[in-house]
Amino acid sequence: KAHYASVVLVNNAGFAFSTTSTAPFAEQARVTVSINYEGVRNLTEAVAPRRVVTVSSSMGQYALNKMSPDIRERFATAKTLADLDGLATDFVSAAQRDDLAGWPKSAYGVSKALATTHAKILPYPAIACCPGFCRTGMTLKSWTSPTSWLFFFASYLIGQSAAAGADTPAWLASAPDDEIRHCLGHFVRARAVVSE
Repeated sequence: KAHYASVVLVNNAGFAFSTTSTAPFAEQARVTVSINYEGVRNLTEAVAPRRVVTVSSSMGQYALNKMSPDIRERFATAKTLADLDGLATDFVSAAQRDDLAGWPKSAYGVSKALATTHAKILPYPAIACCPGFCRTGMTLKSWTSPTSWLFFFASYLIGQSAAAGADTPAWLASAPDDEIRHCLGHFVRARAVVSE
């Protein structure tokens, strides 16, 4: 394991299946958690940077709000990677059993809740943030889906450019330590802490 004391790592793993995907939800859960949570965790552990900025999503908070109180409590009290890995395993296992009792049917949302919580428990300076609703290819997943087109058009009507979405992660990565100290261990959107 290398330690790069001067490196700021920006984790920007963002994958979601199309709303029209025919992949079984068990596969969606496994693949999405593998990329959006495990990929972020593994890269962070491998690099051990000076500061970590994880580009997450407000969908993680949405997913947390849809979880049972017991599962939400497990997220709130997670202190170790083993705690988070246990949550990830439990979600993927529940999806494989087709018994999501207590879990939302949002692989993307759960994976982003895991990524956000990961940033909160790291032993060195880390921040999770949301770029906001952006005009990107993630909004148009299927040329034949009315829902996909609705999100695509909405992203152009009310969404922001990718450059505007990059503002908060870029600021968190490049600002002096004193300027972003209040953000450490929190979830940030539009350069402001939005959740503890």
